[in-house]
Amino acid sequence: ANDGKNERKITTRPILVRISDAVFSSDGKSVIFASGQSLNAANEFGLTQIDLQTGIESDYISEKFFDIIKLAWLPDTDELLITASKTPNKNFHIWLISKAQNEAMALTKDSESYFSISLDNEAKMIVSTQVKPDFQLEIFETNNPSVTPQIPATAMFATFAPNGKLVFSSAMSGNDEIWSIQPNGTERKQLTNNAADETSPIVSPDNN
Repeated sequence: ANDGKNERKITTRPILVRISDAVFSSDGKSVIFASGQSLNAANEFGLTQIDLQTGIESDYISEKFFDIIKLAWLPDTDELLITASKTPNKNFHIWLISKAQNEAMALTKDSESYFSISLDNEAKMIVSTQVKPDFQLEIFETNNPSVTPQIPATAMFATFAPNGKLVFSSAMSGNDEIWSIQPNGTERKQLTNNAADETSPIVSPDNN
Protein backbone atom coordinates (compact mmCIF):
# COMPACT_ATOMS: atom_id res chain seq x y z
CA ALA A 1 0.00 0.00 0.00
CA ASN A 2 0.99 3.67 -0.32
CA ASP A 3 1.64 3.83 3.44
CA GLY A 4 4.03 0.86 3.32
CA LYS A 5 1.63 -1.63 4.93
CA ASN A 6 0.21 -4.95 3.68
CA GLU A 7 3.47 -6.04 2.09
CA ARG A 8 3.19 -9.35 0.24
CA LYS A 9 5.50 -11.45 -1.87
CA ILE A 10 4.37 -11.56 -5.50
CA THR A 11 6.69 -14.25 -6.82
CA THR A 12 10.03 -15.87 -6.12
CA ARG A 13 12.67 -17.94 -7.88
CA PRO A 14 14.95 -20.77 -6.70
CA ILE A 15 18.63 -20.28 -5.88
CA LEU A 16 20.86 -19.50 -8.92
CA VAL A 17 17.87 -18.05 -10.81
CA ARG A 18 17.57 -14.30 -10.29
CA ILE A 19 15.03 -11.59 -11.04
CA SER A 20 16.89 -8.66 -12.59
CA ASP A 21 14.21 -6.01 -13.26
CA ALA A 22 10.43 -5.50 -13.32
CA VAL A 23 7.88 -2.99 -14.65
CA PHE A 24 4.12 -2.52 -14.23
CA SER A 25 1.93 -3.11 -17.26
CA SER A 26 0.22 -0.02 -18.69
CA ASP A 27 -3.07 -0.87 -16.92
CA GLY A 28 -1.32 -1.57 -13.59
CA LYS A 29 -2.90 -5.02 -13.28
CA SER A 30 0.22 -7.07 -13.92
CA VAL A 31 3.99 -6.94 -13.70
CA ILE A 32 6.49 -7.96 -16.38
CA PHE A 33 9.84 -9.10 -15.05
CA ALA A 34 13.09 -10.60 -16.31
CA SER A 35 14.44 -13.76 -14.69
CA GLY A 36 16.88 -16.54 -15.41
CA GLN A 37 20.46 -17.59 -14.89
CA SER A 38 23.65 -16.89 -16.84
CA LEU A 39 26.01 -19.55 -15.48
CA ASN A 40 26.23 -21.95 -18.43
CA ALA A 41 26.72 -19.67 -21.48
CA ALA A 42 23.21 -20.56 -22.68
CA ASN A 43 20.22 -18.33 -23.42
CA GLU A 44 17.93 -19.01 -20.43
CA PHE A 45 16.85 -15.49 -19.39
CA GLY A 46 13.25 -14.67 -20.24
CA LEU A 47 10.39 -12.22 -19.71
CA THR A 48 7.42 -13.27 -17.59
CA GLN A 49 4.09 -11.54 -16.93
CA ILE A 50 2.31 -12.13 -13.61
CA ASP A 51 -1.28 -11.17 -12.86
CA LEU A 52 -1.25 -9.27 -9.56
CA GLN A 53 -4.72 -10.49 -8.56
CA THR A 54 -4.50 -14.18 -9.45
CA GLY A 55 -0.73 -14.70 -9.28
CA ILE A 56 -0.84 -16.58 -12.59
CA GLU A 57 2.41 -16.33 -14.57
CA SER A 58 2.88 -16.57 -18.33
CA ASP A 59 5.72 -15.97 -20.80
CA TYR A 60 5.57 -12.42 -22.14
CA ILE A 61 7.38 -13.63 -25.26
CA SER A 62 9.05 -16.97 -26.00
CA GLU A 63 12.44 -15.43 -26.90
CA LYS A 64 15.27 -16.15 -24.43
CA PHE A 65 18.50 -14.25 -23.71
CA PHE A 66 21.83 -14.79 -22.01
CA ASP A 67 21.10 -11.94 -19.60
CA ILE A 68 18.60 -9.09 -19.25
CA ILE A 69 19.56 -5.96 -17.30
CA LYS A 70 16.82 -3.35 -17.64
CA LEU A 71 13.22 -2.99 -18.83
CA ALA A 72 11.46 0.19 -20.00
CA TRP A 73 7.79 0.38 -20.95
CA LEU A 74 6.66 2.04 -24.18
CA PRO A 75 3.50 3.96 -23.14
CA ASP A 76 0.08 2.88 -24.44
CA THR A 77 1.46 -0.24 -26.14
CA ASP A 78 2.29 -3.85 -25.30
CA GLU A 79 5.93 -3.19 -26.24
CA LEU A 80 9.03 -2.93 -24.08
CA LEU A 81 12.58 -1.80 -24.56
CA ILE A 82 15.14 -3.97 -22.80
CA THR A 83 18.92 -4.09 -22.54
CA ALA A 84 20.03 -7.68 -22.99
CA SER A 85 22.75 -9.91 -24.38
CA LYS A 86 22.28 -13.06 -26.41
CA THR A 87 24.87 -15.81 -26.77
CA PRO A 88 27.23 -16.00 -28.60
CA ASN A 89 27.38 -12.18 -28.67
CA LYS A 90 28.15 -11.05 -25.10
CA ASN A 91 27.56 -7.33 -25.77
CA PHE A 92 24.37 -5.88 -24.29
CA HIS A 93 22.12 -4.27 -26.89
CA ILE A 94 18.82 -2.40 -26.79
CA TRP A 95 15.97 -4.65 -27.95
CA LEU A 96 12.36 -3.89 -28.89
CA ILE A 97 10.01 -6.49 -27.41
CA SER A 98 6.55 -6.96 -28.97
CA LYS A 99 4.08 -9.24 -27.18
CA ALA A 100 1.54 -9.12 -30.02
CA GLN A 101 4.09 -10.40 -32.53
CA ASN A 102 6.02 -12.55 -30.00
CA GLU A 103 9.16 -10.90 -31.33
CA ALA A 104 12.42 -9.43 -30.10
CA MET A 105 14.27 -7.07 -32.45
CA ALA A 106 17.74 -5.66 -31.73
CA LEU A 107 17.74 -1.86 -32.13
CA THR A 108 21.51 -1.48 -31.61
CA LYS A 109 24.04 -3.68 -33.36
CA ASP A 110 27.33 -1.88 -32.67
CA SER A 111 30.24 -3.05 -30.51
CA GLU A 112 29.13 -1.04 -27.45
CA SER A 113 27.33 -2.50 -24.43
CA TYR A 114 24.18 -0.74 -23.18
CA PHE A 115 23.10 -1.34 -19.59
CA SER A 116 20.59 0.92 -17.83
CA ILE A 117 17.89 2.49 -20.00
CA SER A 118 15.10 5.04 -19.48
CA LEU A 119 12.52 6.84 -21.62
CA ASP A 120 11.00 10.29 -21.41
CA ASN A 121 7.21 10.56 -20.88
CA GLU A 122 6.47 10.67 -24.61
CA ALA A 123 8.95 7.90 -25.47
CA LYS A 124 10.68 10.18 -27.96
CA MET A 125 14.07 10.16 -26.22
CA ILE A 126 16.12 7.36 -24.68
CA VAL A 127 18.96 7.67 -22.21
CA SER A 128 21.25 4.71 -21.62
CA THR A 129 24.45 4.00 -19.76
CA GLN A 130 27.43 2.26 -21.34
CA VAL A 131 30.00 0.21 -19.43
CA LYS A 132 33.50 -0.21 -20.81
CA PRO A 133 35.87 -2.47 -18.79
CA ASP A 134 39.27 -0.95 -18.13
CA PHE A 135 40.95 -3.37 -15.72
CA GLN A 136 44.74 -3.20 -16.01
CA LEU A 137 47.35 -5.78 -15.04
CA GLU A 138 50.02 -4.22 -12.81
CA ILE A 139 52.85 -5.55 -10.65
CA PHE A 140 53.28 -3.98 -7.23
CA GLU A 141 56.89 -4.05 -5.95
CA THR A 142 56.63 -4.59 -2.17
CA ASN A 143 60.24 -3.52 -1.60
CA ASN A 144 59.75 -0.38 -3.71
CA PRO A 145 56.10 0.74 -3.46
CA SER A 146 56.62 3.68 -5.79
CA VAL A 147 57.26 1.32 -8.71
CA THR A 148 54.13 -0.26 -10.21
CA PRO A 149 54.97 -1.55 -13.70
CA GLN A 150 51.91 -1.88 -15.92
CA ILE A 151 51.65 -4.97 -18.10
CA PRO A 152 50.29 -4.47 -21.67
CA ALA A 153 47.12 -6.48 -21.01
CA THR A 154 43.65 -5.99 -19.54
CA ALA A 155 42.77 -8.53 -16.88
CA MET A 156 40.07 -9.39 -14.37
CA PHE A 157 41.79 -12.18 -12.37
CA ALA A 158 45.48 -12.99 -12.26
CA THR A 159 47.87 -15.34 -10.51
CA PHE A 160 51.59 -16.11 -10.52
CA ALA A 161 52.61 -19.51 -11.88
CA PRO A 162 55.42 -21.34 -10.01
CA ASN A 163 57.78 -20.52 -12.90
CA GLY A 164 57.13 -16.78 -12.45
CA LYS A 165 54.76 -16.24 -15.38
CA LEU A 166 51.48 -14.39 -14.91
CA VAL A 167 48.33 -16.31 -15.83
CA PHE A 168 45.16 -14.22 -16.07
CA SER A 169 41.64 -14.01 -17.45
CA SER A 170 40.84 -11.29 -19.98
CA ALA A 171 38.22 -10.33 -22.55
CA MET A 172 40.83 -8.89 -24.94
CA SER A 173 39.69 -11.32 -27.65
CA GLY A 174 36.02 -10.41 -27.18
CA ASN A 175 35.33 -13.22 -24.71
CA ASP A 176 36.71 -14.11 -21.27
CA GLU A 177 39.66 -16.41 -21.92
CA ILE A 178 42.79 -17.49 -20.02
CA TRP A 179 46.12 -15.92 -21.02
CA SER A 180 49.75 -16.08 -19.89
CA ILE A 181 52.47 -13.42 -20.01
CA GLN A 182 55.92 -12.75 -18.63
CA PRO A 183 56.09 -10.11 -15.86
CA ASN A 184 58.03 -7.85 -18.26
CA GLY A 185 55.13 -7.91 -20.75
CA THR A 186 56.64 -10.34 -23.27
CA GLU A 187 55.41 -13.74 -24.51
CA ARG A 188 51.71 -12.91 -24.22
CA LYS A 189 49.76 -16.04 -25.18
CA GLN A 190 46.08 -16.97 -25.27
CA LEU A 191 45.55 -20.39 -23.65
CA THR A 192 41.79 -21.01 -24.11
CA ASN A 193 39.33 -20.32 -26.91
CA ASN A 194 35.66 -21.28 -26.58
CA ALA A 195 32.23 -19.70 -26.14
CA ALA A 196 32.12 -20.06 -22.35
CA ASP A 197 33.73 -17.58 -19.92
CA GLU A 198 36.97 -18.66 -18.25
CA THR A 199 37.99 -16.81 -15.07
CA SER A 200 40.05 -17.22 -11.88
CA PRO A 201 42.91 -19.41 -13.16
CA ILE A 202 44.99 -21.59 -10.82
CA VAL A 203 48.30 -23.03 -12.07
CA SER A 204 49.40 -26.54 -11.09
CA PRO A 205 52.74 -26.93 -9.20
CA ASP A 206 54.42 -28.39 -12.33
CA ASN A 207 53.39 -25.33 -14.42
CA ASN A 208 51.53 -27.59 -16.88
